[in-house]
Amino acid sequence: MNNEQEFISELIAMTKLEGINYLTTFLSGEDAVLRCIFFNKGISPQELAHMLNVTKGRISVLLRNLTKKNYIEMSINKDDHRKVDLELTSVGLNYFKRIGEKAEKYFDILFERLGKEQTEQLIAMLKKINQVMKGVTL
Repeated sequence: MNNEQEFISELIAMTKLEGINYLTTFLSGEDAVLRCIFFNKGISPQELAHMLNVTKGRISVLLRNLTKKNYIEMSINKDDHRKVDLELTSVGLNYFKRIGEKAEKYFDILFERLGKEQTEQLIAMLKKINQVMKGVTL
């Protein structure tokens, strides 16, 4: 098996792991929006779209869904009335804390099983992959 085949095979195997599926969900879609709002209080929809690398239209749909669920609220920016600030509601905060705790448990298990040295190697390799692939488009 060549490197490409082995790499793809391992990625496919990873997609079958419950923890990886959960973390993928945690890092995308509505959960990613909640994470960004939690860590960037008062972020605007435009900043959010840029941060998540999605279109303004996609952000609008996600924000509308999260507003319907009462997870977020939008308010007019105090300094610039043309802008909207986003914040988690208490319902959204409780949901985010719950999913965040679950994600943290998966990370804890992974890091414990890898050990300190392999965890540091994994993080270094992920940084390297991000660095060498940044800006690559086909």
